[in-house]
Amino acid sequence: MDPALSLCEHLRADDLAQLSIDPARVLDWLDGPITAIAQCPRCDALGLLEVLDWSGSHRVRIYALAGIERAAVALFQRNRERGSCDPARADREVEALFASAGAVERVIALDVEGNTVLASASRPAGLFVPAAPWRERLPPQEDTSWFSVLGLEKAAT
Repeated sequence: MDPALSLCEHLRADDLAQLSIDPARVLDWLDGPITAIAQCPRCDALGLLEVLDWSGSHRVRIYALAGIERAAVALFQRNRERGSCDPARADREVEALFASAGAVERVIALDVEGNTVLASASRPAGLFVPAAPWRERLPPQEDTSWFSVLGLEKAAT
């Protein structure tokens, strides 16, 4: 993590309404982005999205959002396009990308069908993103804590 890196003022704003997610910048997908690079619709700054939870339909997802530099994303994409016969290399490339991101600053709810931001909040103090692969850290369906942070009902989404 790069502690000096932060989100642009637009991605940090409480009134964030849209995010642009280029399909070429989706790192992991399951009926919608799991991990992706999002682009600010106003200044083209980038943010790293990582899923924290989802609704029963998987349409509404809660993401952690951290700033990331364009150069780090370009290097990742270039290395990814070159490919490798070493299967562990892809994992190392993703780890390097995550290491180049800033701290998680926002938690957002995104309707993945329209890339519409339903809610956005600063990451609450003391609330940390679990350090495990996404499938292992998704909370059980009855756990509503991430949705509650954003004032949403998990069952209704």
